[in-house]
Amino acid sequence: MTITDLIRYGTLSAYSAAFLWLAVEGMHSRPANIIVIGGTASGKTTTLNALSSFIPEDERIISIEDVLEINLAHEHWIPLETRPPDSEGNEITMDDLLKNALRMRPDRMIVGEVRAEEALTLFTAMNTGHDGCIATLHANSARETLNRMRSHPMNVPDIMIPALNLIVSQRRQVEKGKVVRRVFEIVEISGTEGNNILTNTLFKFDIKSEEIKEVILSGRYIEELSTLNNMRIVDIKTEISRREALLELMVEKNLNRQDIHNIIQLYYNSPDMAMNNLIHSTTDSGVIMGRSGNRRGLLGI
Repeated sequence: MTITDLIRYGTLSAYSAAFLWLAVEGMHSRPANIIVIGGTASGKTTTLNALSSFIPEDERIISIEDVLEINLAHEHWIPLETRPPDSEGNEITMDDLLKNALRMRPDRMIVGEVRAEEALTLFTAMNTGHDGCIATLHANSARETLNRMRSHPMNVPDIMIPALNLIVSQRRQVEKGKVVRRVFEIVEISGTEGNNILTNTLFKFDIKSEEIKEVILSGRYIEELSTLNNMRIVDIKTEISRREALLELMVEKNLNRQDIHNIIQLYYNSPDMAMNNLIHSTTDSGVIMGRSGNRRGLLGI
């Protein structure tokens, strides 16, 4: 499933997806470190894969999983898979792969599911300049996530945890007799105070509107982007709204996976061209067609 599928099926709103797009990309300055959490079959890996589509094309990505599920359209993507022990041992663990990945000079690391000692390795990486890490973790709330990370077998020290920017919480539930998957909360880590990890809830699912909505205007991460990019917070919010409009149009056009990838990458070079390419085109089985009806790619070639 693509990011537009998640919007279409109500897992994310277009605005919350646009916020996460901004966070994953980081406005060329500070990509966010993100963990997607949820219970069994809540759709964590699907959301992880969709968010990874926002990573710029020129970045070197290494993904680490027990079973290969992540599927990216990026040219510089290296998937790694763990190996169970054989009769002579020879096990390759998630932590082994993560440590090896750090030697491969990645721009981004994606970890399928954090369970044990690899959590400390991941947070060590986050604290030593490896921004833009994305992972999943089995937990039912942001608070439970923090408790799990601080406890055995993860054992992440409190001082390291603020390197994590966002926790995206997802649930599988039944609504009107149908199974649905919703991102019900996006929480940011805002710092520490004594033995407490401080958090802000940025987005929360609204039962009445059946949509995840923003609950505070800005938080630590947006303020950091504001400082790094010398931009007003209102201008960053305008940029999120512009990406929201593009996502809504991509949903309307029913683009395929490759077209979505192309238009996102085009946006990084020319936002106006990306929008105009969508506005002045129609789709035919996922192929973007110009007004004359001649088939062409989203990049105009």
